[in-house]
Amino acid sequence: MKKFLLMLCCMVTVLYGADLFEHIDKAEKYLNSRYERGSAAHRTARMELMKIASSDKSDAEKIAALKKRFPEAFKLSEAEEKYLAAAEKGDANVQFFLGGCYHIGIGVAKDLKQAVYWWRKAADQGHAQAQYILGLCYYNGDGVAKDLKEAVYWCRKAADQGYADAQFQLGRCYYNGNGVAKDLKQAVYWYRKAADQGDAKAQYSLGVCYEYGYGVAKDLKQAVYWYRKAADQGNEDAKKALKALGY
Repeated sequence: MKKFLLMLCCMVTVLYGADLFEHIDKAEKYLNSRYERGSAAHRTARMELMKIASSDKSDAEKIAALKKRFPEAFKLSEAEEKYLAAAEKGDANVQFFLGGCYHIGIGVAKDLKQAVYWWRKAADQGHAQAQYILGLCYYNGDGVAKDLKEAVYWCRKAADQGYADAQFQLGRCYYNGNGVAKDLKQAVYWYRKAADQGDAKAQYSLGVCYEYGYGVAKDLKQAVYWYRKAADQGNEDAKKALKALGY
């Protein structure tokens, strides 16, 4: 029986798509908790579920039919309703976390576009972490078309608020010339901002700049200083750099 259900789940995923599968799986779990397995009521309900899933209707129509036939399976908890209501009313923190839920697929079907939608809502209100994450989405093309200039725009928004991860990312953009004209002095500026806040990656990168004279006067003592800062936090690249310098 378990093998049959596993095969059925795989078939449903391939034939009907992941979103429909999520709804079928949710309905299945509801039936298993609502009725005693093997009972007449359970068998009847499962037959209705499979009938809807195997119909020749569109995915959207099947999902609507599942929600109509098994409404309790898709009813939001009181906490979930309050959470969504808070996001819709403009709570930036809730919007940010809701974006994370959609990004990972916690409590909702994974949906990168919805994740970007809620992160943008929070970012537009000045939420620094949301601005940084939105910048990464544009940088990597996750849930939105890749756009390095937009990536720089949003990372700068967060960096200007003192968000260390964004400062490091902005430094990388200047260092590599991604979405902005290459400028090693600006790279050093932003690396230092993040490094001063304890960002190990930025500390290592600043060490590289001092070792090779990228955007700053070459200074091995400063290079070692920043490598050690990063190495003390477990940064493997910094450890290798120190070893190569004889430390």
